[in-house]
Amino acid sequence: MSAVELSKCVSVLDAVQWVHSSVNEIKRETVSGCFKKSGVHFDDSDNLPLSELSDNMSLSELRDMLRTAQTDLKLENAMSAEEFEAIDSNIPVHSDLSENWEKELMETVLKPVSVTDPQIVQEEKEELQPEQTELKINSYQDALHWLAQIRLFCYSKDMATEAFECGRLQESLENQAVKVKSSAKQTRIDSFFK
Repeated sequence: MSAVELSKCVSVLDAVQWVHSSVNEIKRETVSGCFKKSGVHFDDSDNLPLSELSDNMSLSELRDMLRTAQTDLKLENAMSAEEFEAIDSNIPVHSDLSENWEKELMETVLKPVSVTDPQIVQEEKEELQPEQTELKINSYQDALHWLAQIRLFCYSKDMATEAFECGRLQESLENQAVKVKSSAKQTRIDSFFK
């Protein structure tokens, strides 16, 4: 069974249950070994108060637990509980606003974008131009031949409507070819038949 076939057979509930059982099978020694390899060493991992965390703890209890954890983990240059508590207090959530901030915002949003970088301008021009491919049909005769082939293909695939449209296009192209040939000034007898 391939991975694609297996993924079609597994429900989201099965996947969640597999992850849950896998996480439950992780041993405490594995986790502490990972921390030791990363440079965090415990004196006695059973004495850590972090297992006692709950959502209803007061801020002072959390501070005490943080201090205990810092001493048990032997962290160098550990931040204090007050520093940890105030870690997000100095993050700017917006720029300093002037008196005309609403007007400036509207001008910024409504201002047309002007691109001055010549490379970007050139790339945009190239994106807007259709990709030019080598034309393989060089005459009305070639075009009529290929239209006839497409029409036959449509008939062979029971696509009658498309075959009819190809017939109409073929007729229109024949009329256009006759007009072009009729309007062309004939200089020699063989140039009329090209």
